[in-house]
Amino acid sequence: MEIYYHVYPCYRPPISDINIAERAIKAGFDGIAIGDGFHPWLDTWAFMHQAYVWLGALAGRNPSVPLMTNVSCPFGRYSPPLLAQLTATLAAMSDAYFDLGVGTGAAVNESPFIEEWPHWEKRANLTAEALTVLDRLWNAGGDYVTYRGEHYTYEDVTLRTTPPQEIETYWAAWGSQSCRYAARHADHLATAAQPETIENDIYPIYLDELRRLGEDPAVHRVCSEAIVNVGPPEEILERLRANDEFVPARQKIDDPDPRSIQAEGRDRLAEVDDKTLRDVYTITDDPETVQETIERYRRAGVDRLAIGPNCSNPTALINLFETHIFSS
Repeated sequence: MEIYYHVYPCYRPPISDINIAERAIKAGFDGIAIGDGFHPWLDTWAFMHQAYVWLGALAGRNPSVPLMTNVSCPFGRYSPPLLAQLTATLAAMSDAYFDLGVGTGAAVNESPFIEEWPHWEKRANLTAEALTVLDRLWNAGGDYVTYRGEHYTYEDVTLRTTPPQEIETYWAAWGSQSCRYAARHADHLATAAQPETIENDIYPIYLDELRRLGEDPAVHRVCSEAIVNVGPPEEILERLRANDEFVPARQKIDDPDPRSIQAEGRDRLAEVDDKTLRDVYTITDDPETVQETIERYRRAGVDRLAIGPNCSNPTALINLFETHIFSS
């Protein structure tokens, strides 16, 4: 199983996250993933880097490191041709591979750029068709592309900086329908679910749909994001509660306002006991607990695990992996 370091672009200045990512690379992480948002989910988050600018800076300094977005929405902020150009340029800057994670979007990030926030099925179809446009442009060899579809129409669009290697795509999935869309329209599946949910719900549905389509499951991968906080648990829990660090993403996917999302998260956080928070956010100072968490994801069928902290010192996590996980 690959282990990526996951950057959350909302806690510190972008150059600080570059330095942290480079420390993670030296420690032995297999690659770097970053979330791609516009607004912060929570109003108290002080930063929100532009993911492709940030990845380009990292690739320029570290061209041999595999990179991934986790995830971008291919409509709203981006038109498919623009996203094709961004990703192709990034891939051309890197000697390693770049993977594009995509999702159906969240109102907090996409609604400022569209007149009306669509329901999930339309967003899923917009995302699926956008991937078709991306694939056409990536593989046109610089030729002009004309595309006429249900949601997008483009006349004579050309992409002159093309990706030197295939850009593989990961579709963000939580429920049964999104798992099926991942199998139909993307190369692989991405999720942020707990390992038990992946093992019992997400992975079986994904495999079933792949087999129904006649696909070989062995060539399709599952990537999961996992929050891991290393340090004194009581200090981390206190910081987490003081910062209202709880994102009710699935419940507030249609809410465009970070302030009301944070208010909802604060109310939900008050209902969650410390033990549950320690389990969900893997809050620990014990290397064995971290190793056990990794094994839970491995048993669930995860091929790539993107790990990062949301309420602890990133260096503590990186040092633990370097000393106890990668050296074992």
